[in-house]
Amino acid sequence: MSARTTFKEVDEARYDEMLGVLPPELWIDKGFLVGEPYDHRRCKATGRLAASFAAFICYRGKFYESEEAMTAAEFKAFDPSTVMSAARPAWDPADPVSAWLAIGEANRWIRRACDPPFTRKCFVACADATELAERLAHGNWCLGQGFFLGDLCFIQQVGGGDEWLVIKENVAFESASCGHMIASGSFDDFLSRIGAAAPEQCAAFTY
Repeated sequence: MSARTTFKEVDEARYDEMLGVLPPELWIDKGFLVGEPYDHRRCKATGRLAASFAAFICYRGKFYESEEAMTAAEFKAFDPSTVMSAARPAWDPADPVSAWLAIGEANRWIRRACDPPFTRKCFVACADATELAERLAHGNWCLGQGFFLGDLCFIQQVGGGDEWLVIKENVAFESASCGHMIASGSFDDFLSRIGAAAPEQCAAFTY
């Protein structure tokens, strides 16, 4: 495809509404094409004349709608990881919390935090890996509580639970049950690998 199709984030209600309005033209693991053509044009993937449709993607707990209609071939070829890459907030090592705050506010679970609300005050710096592990293992943290070590950040996605959004710089790439990992002895290796990996490697799960 010669040009990248851009997507905007939408809520789950919009995604479900468009999934149910008509039988989808195409429905695969990454999302679906709405079952009524928008127009007919030359496909960017095949070079042939083809119908194009409104496209919706569900990727890592978030929902997206295409800014332009896509053909079936374009949709099949589209890499959903580029949606999140395009939506990454700016990364400033001098102010990492700004990026993490923006990522949390875009997360459909974390943004619901209300007691306390999700603000910069939710982020606590850890002096070393030992302190980070001790805090994550403590359990019963509020929704939106965040702990960070260097360019790694962990934000609680379930109040009182153990589902942490893991972020490397400005890339949210994993939902991890850190308390369970610590108890099973696998957390130190996980932390070492993501600490050494580049953000792109984390996004591609090649750490």
